[in-house]
Amino acid sequence: MTERLAGYEDYHSFMDKLTEAGVDDYIDLPMIAVMGDTSSGKSSLLSNISLIELPSADVLTTRCPIMLKMHYSKHKSASVKISWKDDPIGKEEFAERTIGEDNWESITNAISAAQAHIIKMSGKDVARDIVSVDIRGPHCEDLTLIDLPGIVRTTGKNESATLAEDIQGLMNDYLKNPRCVILAVLPCNVDFHNSQIMADARKVDPSTERTIPVLTKPDLIDKGGERSVKDLLLGSKTQSFECGFHMAKGRGQEALDKKQSIEDGLTAEESYFQNTEPWRGVEDKNLFGTKNLRVKLAELQMKLIQSSFMSIVSDLKSQRDESLELLTSLGAIPSTLTDKKALFRGIKEEIWSGMGSQTLDGRICSLHNDTEMRPSAQFLDASTRYQTTLSKSKLANISEVVVGRKAISYDKDKEKYDHGTVCFIDQSEGKVYLEEFAYEEERQDRLSLL
Repeated sequence: MTERLAGYEDYHSFMDKLTEAGVDDYIDLPMIAVMGDTSSGKSSLLSNISLIELPSADVLTTRCPIMLKMHYSKHKSASVKISWKDDPIGKEEFAERTIGEDNWESITNAISAAQAHIIKMSGKDVARDIVSVDIRGPHCEDLTLIDLPGIVRTTGKNESATLAEDIQGLMNDYLKNPRCVILAVLPCNVDFHNSQIMADARKVDPSTERTIPVLTKPDLIDKGGERSVKDLLLGSKTQSFECGFHMAKGRGQEALDKKQSIEDGLTAEESYFQNTEPWRGVEDKNLFGTKNLRVKLAELQMKLIQSSFMSIVSDLKSQRDESLELLTSLGAIPSTLTDKKALFRGIKEEIWSGMGSQTLDGRICSLHNDTEMRPSAQFLDASTRYQTTLSKSKLANISEVVVGRKAISYDKDKEKYDHGTVCFIDQSEGKVYLEEFAYEEERQDRLSLL
């Protein structure tokens, strides 16, 4: 914990409480949202920052944000619960899970259980509801991150056809927040200029004031391509980002297969940047590693909260005053059954008196403007239009008609309908002949099935 961040815990906790209460649905709150492709190394980066193993699902069906709320403490502890963003009424409650140092490894399963519960209750592949993870420990900076579902471009078997669009829509909820810092995670072996997450970030942050590109997987750079990535990291290859670039290296698949711990992975990361060219030759060492990123993000978040705190309080007051005005306009809330009945009768009489004689010409003045038709008149008009459309359309294909079945024919010239029994079907001409007209050749061409 850096000395200059000490004392800001109350600011951080206050913002966490506002977010947890759903205030961010009404007011833009400062936050840091982590975004990237499913294969960008985003989960590995977040695991390194928080020192907890995040679930790594084999399928893409568990899709909801994870809020990692980190607070400095002398002892390690954690809790996992759900913050419902959509209406939780009728949803089965999820019991908050508490984790201590003795069962720290169980936090991964607790997060998975919360994710599964959200998906089950929402009935969706992608949900706005948040898995809220409160982490405390000596390794923690006062920092809150929102981990958003990874970007996908195609869907697999048994996945929703709209999965990619649903994830993009969820991301847009956060991207459009002008107080949200975008932590854009991008592998070093992917073209920066063709990155989807960078394209999305530029749409909402064209001046790049609130976007931090984090380059991951530096060990996968093609031999000879290190210089180009180094130029990108140092900001000499693209437009400048106010918060700058950063580079981190998570545990690779081999390390994960060997069950390498997060702590050992962080040690290996530090050694990699100290001993590998061209990174060891870069003068500014703060550009590398998860530990430096953790401190950088905590400092940035405190600056965000400080700079926007007064305007947030002002927004809260404005929203409260507006709500109080609306509440006052509703009048006194009836407390007894008699008062409730009286209120109902008053509303009923007001509506009834408004209908009055105006119902004779199909219009209501008190409920609508002078030109708007009442519901019954709208229904009659819609029925007439439907009947007209029906009379001009076909009700069946010729392939659905068989000899001996009753049918309706329409004489286009006389605009007359006739009923009869199908006696012959001419597939080549697309004509159906009814029994009473079978021998009237002069009228055969006028017959067609609706």
